[in-house]
Amino acid sequence: MKNVIEPQVIINTVCDVCEVKLSDVASKKRNRKYDISRQLIYFLLQTNTNLTYEDIGHMVGGRDVFTVMFGF
Repeated sequence: MKNVIEPQVIINTVCDVCEVKLSDVASKKRNRKYDISRQLIYFLLQTNTNLTYEDIGHMVGGRDVFTVMFGF
């Protein structure tokens, strides 16, 4: 069974560590710093929660399933 961590804790922690704002990560910006932060959030949410790709996409700026899968 996976260790379940609150998704918002993961998102906030990644934003703090990567020194980015959640609004920038959730935006359409394609800066490398935001892309890496986004991908790290995807990975951590997928491996540490019971969320689907669709749920993860909605939490990170309304991304679709395929964007999350590609980023993972």
